[in-house]
Amino acid sequence: VTIPAALVWTAIVGGDANSAAGQVFGEARGTWAWAVAVFVLIVIVAPICEEIVYRGLLWGALDQRWGRWVAFGVTTAVFSVAHLELTRTPLLLIVAIPIGLARLYTDTLTASIVAHQVTNLLPGLVLMFTVAGALPAPV
Repeated sequence: VTIPAALVWTAIVGGDANSAAGQVFGEARGTWAWAVAVFVLIVIVAPICEEIVYRGLLWGALDQRWGRWVAFGVTTAVFSVAHLELTRTPLLLIVAIPIGLARLYTDTLTASIVAHQVTNLLPGLVLMFTVAGALPAPV
């Protein structure tokens, strides 16, 4: 779901198809150690932190008061908007749906963390190789 959505979004947005992380790290160059650190941050650390906030704390508060479907809907929307990337919000909404469904159907935070990490894997690899100089910087 997320790869086709990303391809459609890139076709619509064109050359501006970049994330905040891509803008921060995409032009940075460094050693392989730095590149691996960027990868770990994007693929492992960020998803854990974000999922604790959105599908841990926020989900728990919403679920307790209004139920899991409201928790799913609100956390999906908040996750999308909270990245503060207006042009990417529709893409982030589509990406957030399977992550939220992982939390909804398993009732575990671990499932949404893993789903989020899988979602960030390809962009994390691209950023790692770009920072290491193995891929050209985005134009």
